[in-house]
Amino acid sequence: MDSDKTVTANFVKIWTLEVIVEPTGAGTTLPVPPGTYIYDDGTHLTFSASSYAGYEFDHWELDGTPSYGSSLPVTMSANHVVKAVFKQRTTTTPPSPPVAALVSVGCALPEGYPYTMKYKGMMQDLMFNRDLLNELAGLAGAFEDEEVVFLGGPKVMPFFWDQYDVHFGDSDLTVKDMTFFAHYGSKDYAVILIDCDTLVTRVAGITRYGTRAGLMWLLNFPDQAEGKHLLVVEWVDSNWNGLVEPNELKVVYSEP
Repeated sequence: MDSDKTVTANFVKIWTLEVIVEPTGAGTTLPVPPGTYIYDDGTHLTFSASSYAGYEFDHWELDGTPSYGSSLPVTMSANHVVKAVFKQRTTTTPPSPPVAALVSVGCALPEGYPYTMKYKGMMQDLMFNRDLLNELAGLAGAFEDEEVVFLGGPKVMPFFWDQYDVHFGDSDLTVKDMTFFAHYGSKDYAVILIDCDTLVTRVAGITRYGTRAGLMWLLNFPDQAEGKHLLVVEWVDSNWNGLVEPNELKVVYSEP
């Protein structure tokens, strides 16, 4: 204090946004997944919903008020609760055969697979694989859940992997009685699961490198997926450049 001074403290009004999916595990939301967030006053967001297998999007609720559009604009001028409500997809088709029957039958894949497929995933996987995803038909809409590639492991894309005897750990993957161990950024594994009826294809890595490896394998070697239902792809960074490359990929397990 060697002279008169004026100090001004500038504050920004903030609001809390809670994003909910109902029922849990039925789908996810963009631009942010379910959770609690803080936004500056006046921030504008437009929400869209993405359903998981077996569910379809029904409607939005903003602070308890229903909204039936496919998207939901929100302006943060108060605290808000956004809820994406899904419902189970109804079908008149006969019940699916037991899992044991599913895993014993391979899939007949159509011409153009997988390049004619659309894709869904969480933002981190979509950004990490945007160069590969450009080879697919585009981002799937909220109500599209056939001929779609679902990208991401169970932490970001929940799925009932246990029914296929597939179990994900923090750094390992167990399929049947085989366990595969990943080393982040240098060795990873992905499970590719193909639904023969809907062509829904799930590509799930132990980490995001495994997910990228599975997607890259599917795009580079689609003919090897013919007649298969479930595959495990291994990636080893053999040249230590930190990149997933086609020559570093191989299938270490497949059904049937």
